[in-house]
Amino acid sequence: MKLPPSAESALQEQTDSSERAAPLGRLAIGVCTLALLWVLGIGVSRMLYPFDVGPLEGGVWAPAQLAIDGHNPYAPAVSESPPYIMAPYGPLYYVLTGIGLKLFGAQFWFGRALSLLALGVCLWCLARLICRASGEAILVAPGLTFFLTQLPLPYWVAMHRPDFIALSFSLLALTLVLGRDGPQATSTQTTSAMAIPLLAAAFAVAAVFCRQTAVLPFFVIAAWYVVQRDKRSLVVFTIAAAVLLLGTAGLLNATSSGGFVWQQFILSSQVPKSASIMVGNFAVLFAAPATMLGVALALMNVNLHRFLSQPAEHLRFTDAAIQTDDFTRIIQRDRLRVLLVVYFGLSCALALLTTTREGSNINYWLEACALAGILVPLAWQRWRNAKQRSGVGFNASLNFAMGLIFLGLSACLTGRMLAQEEVARWQTLPYWNAVAATIRREVPPGVACFSYFPELAVAAGRPYYFNDFMQYDGRSPRHRRILQQVIASRTLGALIWNSKTPPPGYSRVVIKDAPPGRSIAIDVPQKQPASSLQEKAASKAPKKE
Repeated sequence: MKLPPSAESALQEQTDSSERAAPLGRLAIGVCTLALLWVLGIGVSRMLYPFDVGPLEGGVWAPAQLAIDGHNPYAPAVSESPPYIMAPYGPLYYVLTGIGLKLFGAQFWFGRALSLLALGVCLWCLARLICRASGEAILVAPGLTFFLTQLPLPYWVAMHRPDFIALSFSLLALTLVLGRDGPQATSTQTTSAMAIPLLAAAFAVAAVFCRQTAVLPFFVIAAWYVVQRDKRSLVVFTIAAAVLLLGTAGLLNATSSGGFVWQQFILSSQVPKSASIMVGNFAVLFAAPATMLGVALALMNVNLHRFLSQPAEHLRFTDAAIQTDDFTRIIQRDRLRVLLVVYFGLSCALALLTTTREGSNINYWLEACALAGILVPLAWQRWRNAKQRSGVGFNASLNFAMGLIFLGLSACLTGRMLAQEEVARWQTLPYWNAVAATIRREVPPGVACFSYFPELAVAAGRPYYFNDFMQYDGRSPRHRRILQQVIASRTLGALIWNSKTPPPGYSRVVIKDAPPGRSIAIDVPQKQPASSLQEKAASKAPKKE
């Protein structure tokens, strides 16, 4: 049977499109694999490194040990009496890290492996969301590549911190609700469909109990149910999230005499803030060349005709993947695009706000970078469709390939930069081993130390006080006084910190061959003269009548 000319033309066009997509798909997967290898290489290097790699990771150990042993790490008595432990992160993160401490003792590799595993979960979730929002599987690899090449990701990968774990829980909650094809669950469907909002609520709450700033998914999921007019799922999600969040927080606060709310929210709000810190963290993002590609695509989409008003009208006759969908699915996909744009804007605003705090870093931009990994391929898709509708000469395949090559080069540049840092870090390993040996020699067994890096005291076989010195740095005057009083008492075996001069009553131990910019000071209490010790003993002796 002979096909009509129009059908033959459509079939030939579809065949040609498939033939062009095959090599582009292989190129996209290859570039994504290249970026992933850079990230994994850096992550494995950090997993094997025995000391801190930047964000004071050892401070997590003490509260994690308390949590896994069944104690509340937020109680005021814990922070105000030896060994002086404060807990700035959520309880779930401490429990997860505590599992590694229980099984393998004090080490970093377990927590860093959790962070690396969480990255894998994030990539899977982003792949689902990109497919759902774009309708084109070929756009998944470029979106993941863009995420992998953003500086916060390779800089923070495999850190002994809760950021990636919290992000993975947030994305799991979003993917359960937003990443499903077809109409969302309605009240006419089976009861088993209610497992989706319940599980989404559990994942969203888990993210907050890893890192307390992971609050946006609650609003995004609720907004999606409102847009979909899915009242039943909205009610189930809202009630489940409220019960889990408020119930657990209330229990933690009640069993810590108010310490949970104080440490998680009140104390953190008292951290000094500076606009210059925010600007610095934002500027660092542009050290990755791929960031400029995202900005360029965003600017190209600004002038597209009716960008948010009626996107379905523009895509229905130009996107071959969407032509096969029914009208309801088209509308859902367009609503999802709008919601993701709003979510991205909110995440950027939250990142800008929170990075004003002293001690903040570019990890605060991870959520926004993950969303950018979804929106960048969507922006390219919309720009391509607009160009094709305009009738001007536009080679979509060539444009796509050039973008992939640019992403590959960006991955190599950022990867090489961070790989050089990893090499320099490993070169300092003999120095940190020498520091641990010095502590072991200078401090008697069983005598606690104060260390900016607790793992140095642990490597020396000595206990430590004040697990996270940044929590005792003046935010709470009472806790700052406690630190000062303990230092002044000279009961600590050593002060391992970056003070320029030793405090009164201490002398500095010099360690040779300190690497520039990576050295640390060791101050030990001066030995008191025998006559002074005799006078103190005599003053404490009971007087004879």
